[in-house]
Amino acid sequence: MAAPKLTLYKFHVFGGDADDPTSYEVAAFGRDITKTEAEFANRRWGSTTDRPLTSAAMIAYFALYRTGAFKGKWEDFEAWYLSVEPGEEVSANPTEAGQEPA
Repeated sequence: MAAPKLTLYKFHVFGGDADDPTSYEVAAFGRDITKTEAEFANRRWGSTTDRPLTSAAMIAYFALYRTGAFKGKWEDFEAWYLSVEPGEEVSANPTEAGQEPA
């Protein structure tokens, strides 16, 4: 059986005061992306590809919220953030368990 492939997306988020912004690097996973897709549908914003900058910001928001780095609602984040810069896509291929020591 092949090991699963895990893809994550890194974002660099800047927020707060433009003269002295706070910055975070956050990794977003599939569940952050599916939450964004569901929220777009709920708000009737169309596809995430129709609004790529808003989509990237919302994915980063859900990742920051999941990790506890941002505790407010989307509207709070939208008022707080200055920029969301995409980082690299990273694929991790977990290795299969090795033999147990004797």
